[in-house]
Amino acid sequence: ISSLRQLLDDVRVQILHDLGLRRCEHLHGAHPPLVWPNIFIAEKSVAVNKARLKRMGITHILNTAHGTGVYTGESFYAGMNIQYMGIEVDDFADADIAAHFRPTAEFLDEALSNIKFLVVSMMGVSRSAVLVASYLMIFQHMTIMEALTSMRKKRAISPNEGFLKQLRERKNTFRRHLDALKGSLSACARFLSCKTYINCSFV
Repeated sequence: ISSLRQLLDDVRVQILHDLGLRRCEHLHGAHPPLVWPNIFIAEKSVAVNKARLKRMGITHILNTAHGTGVYTGESFYAGMNIQYMGIEVDDFADADIAAHFRPTAEFLDEALSNIKFLVVSMMGVSRSAVLVASYLMIFQHMTIMEALTSMRKKRAISPNEGFLKQLRERKNTFRRHLDALKGSLSACARFLSCKTYINCSFV
């Protein structure tokens, strides 16, 4: 199975190359660009280059092609003080990437404080881009277009149609999450205001 996956990955890379999706390092020089403060998106060659990761100051890695093209893991980065999360999902339109929207977004959100985050996939154009988009939609409250446009200003990305469809299908869930958060904050503000009024009335 792993050899078949490797063959499929190699074929996909060649197809992407033939379609003109140039590698990020050729477009942007020594380091891949930041698509959001402290978040890089990159391809396999960056993820396996330990010296380059050290130069970039990477502290966290989200491997969106764990076991399906980018064969690293926690043990690969041993001794580098890197926190690792890997998800196993193929870059096919019918693959269920939506199941990973929430846990990967939370991993990104919890870690984004004075760190540098690398989100990697085989070519750094589809799986990684969709999961960063889901983070931007959930925690930065962007629309799909805002999230994708923001990233495309920094890097050439091309998520497959099936992944984009899953983002669109769950945008209402993301919106309900935001509305619930706003409701909780509003209730908290009312409570604090009431409590302050009561305390002041007895002074």
